[in-house]
Amino acid sequence: MAQTTVEQFAGELKLPTLLLLEQLKSAGVHKIKRRGSIERNDKAALLEHLRKEHGTLAPKSKLR
Repeated sequence: MAQTTVEQFAGELKLPTLLLLEQLKSAGVHKIKRRGSIERNDKAALLEHLRKEHGTLAPKSKLR
């Protein structure tokens, strides 16, 4: 399984990397490097945090 970096994931989301790092930190995921890997559970924690903060706008989908 290929590893995804925070920087790559930010690109997929079309977000500035620093904003994604801030969001991850708010979600309790402490990635301090742009090139640090992001795991599936990190993505799930971010999604859950964003849903709590902003409400559910779309049905739950499978994380890549």
